[in-house]
Amino acid sequence: MKQATDIRATSWVPVWLWGALGVVAALVIVAVWHGYDPARSTDSAGVATPAAVDASIIPAVAAAHSALPRPFPPGVTATASALTVRDGASVVGSASADGMVRVSVEGKQLISVMAHHGLPVTAMAISSDGRTVLSGGGDSELRVWDLQSGTERLNLRGHEHPITAVAVSADGATFASAAQETRIMVWDASTGKLIAVLSGHSDFVNDVAFADEGRLASAGTDGKILVWDVGTGSIQRTLSGAGTAVSKLSFGAEGKTLVSGSEDGTVVIWNASTGREQHRLATHRATISALALNANGTRLATASTDNQVVLWDSSSGELLGSFAGPDASVASLSFDATGNLLIGGSSGSLAQWNLGR
Repeated sequence: MKQATDIRATSWVPVWLWGALGVVAALVIVAVWHGYDPARSTDSAGVATPAAVDASIIPAVAAAHSALPRPFPPGVTATASALTVRDGASVVGSASADGMVRVSVEGKQLISVMAHHGLPVTAMAISSDGRTVLSGGGDSELRVWDLQSGTERLNLRGHEHPITAVAVSADGATFASAAQETRIMVWDASTGKLIAVLSGHSDFVNDVAFADEGRLASAGTDGKILVWDVGTGSIQRTLSGAGTAVSKLSFGAEGKTLVSGSEDGTVVIWNASTGREQHRLATHRATISALALNANGTRLATASTDNQVVLWDSSSGELLGSFAGPDASVASLSFDATGNLLIGGSSGSLAQWNLGR
């Protein structure tokens, strides 16, 4: 009793304030317990949005999951990866912090080589025909790999800082690259000649994506998405309101739909022709790390660095289901022609989900 009396005697906080603090503490505990996040409880218009990724799983998806051969040894963490499908076979490119570039087809390794002067490989892309791999590294260089011969075909120099993103046009004739810079470089894929330098962002460019041979989109840390006419080097359209720093871009079939993902977890589906926002998808709670639309553009897969993969109806914006990726973090997504979704993990794992058409 003596100890309790001494504590009350030396405390200057009124009894009523102790009670109020107790109520606040209780509310905080309840909010944390239920996953409440004030920053994500409403959107800019005050409309309620989900506080966490929907935990529902589509039964057909869960039943059709299968693991594919690892593209590179266990214990190696990928710093970049890319996926595509060639003649029904999965083509997987993975790279690591030690500069190793590995490419495999259906688990059979075609390329395993040290590149980029042993510095981290920071970006990868695979041509739509699955025959060319483009890698960018911490050495500011781009390397072009021929999967037929398994050898390096071109070494492209022009950037002055580590590469952040690379892309290959649908016809394989043009490359685009971005770095920790405000400019984008466009290259002739046959000769390696620099054909355009595009400047318009006010901060680093995080991603680039081709709509077709003549249009390119870029995503910036400045929160802007720029759509370019590659031939003239002019900006066709500026899209704002995509969230904080925009991390990922993906065009749908024929370049009519553009999807963006941001570091705050926001995904936006845009009409690429008009620049109008069609759907804002506020379900992810971490940086968007990968995006993919299926062949006919009806389904969208999104992934974030917290290893969540979410499926959407891209026309209505309806959430179809969600599940965990095969690894600690999802690094790449790709649909094949039959509707299978390939998911690449950050440590080289690969999984396939049969979603049907």
